[in-house]
Amino acid sequence: DMIVVRENSEGEYVNNGGRFSKGQPNEVAIQSAVHTRKGVERVLRHGFELAMLPERRQKLTMVTKSNAQKYAMVLWDDVLDDLAPEYPSVAADKQHIDAISMNFVRMPEEFDIVVESNLIGECTPIAIFNLHLPLCFCGRNRYYVRLHCLLLVSIQIERLLFSFWVT
Repeated sequence: DMIVVRENSEGEYVNNGGRFSKGQPNEVAIQSAVHTRKGVERVLRHGFELAMLPERRQKLTMVTKSNAQKYAMVLWDDVLDDLAPEYPSVAADKQHIDAISMNFVRMPEEFDIVVESNLIGECTPIAIFNLHLPLCFCGRNRYYVRLHCLLLVSIQIERLLFSFWVT
């Protein structure tokens, strides 16, 4: 089993930005993501708490893109580094979205709890679909990937295919 925890109240889905000179040849659109330490810490703590459950493997992997997003994703990296010592029984690491997409397919058994930002959460289900495994969506902010499950339950297929939004 793998549990993916997705932050779904911040990031790129905060309505922050605008369009300037709309319809003109010099039109500009700006869209800014908003990540707060409080929001990042909330979702990472939830991931650590899940990893500590007796039935889990005590491993947390955070998905990042800090090699390109030098402010928002570096905040995520920093918060992970700050929180990890509070959970010494959990092995915490991070992988860039590019690498984890490949590693979900190559070695899904290596993952236990995966924590990701809102936008990254739009991408990882695509990689998980490549496992040809069913997803069991089980409530707000997280979905379970069952390696030995034969049924896809609790999901409206149309909603999954068009939005990947976990509510």
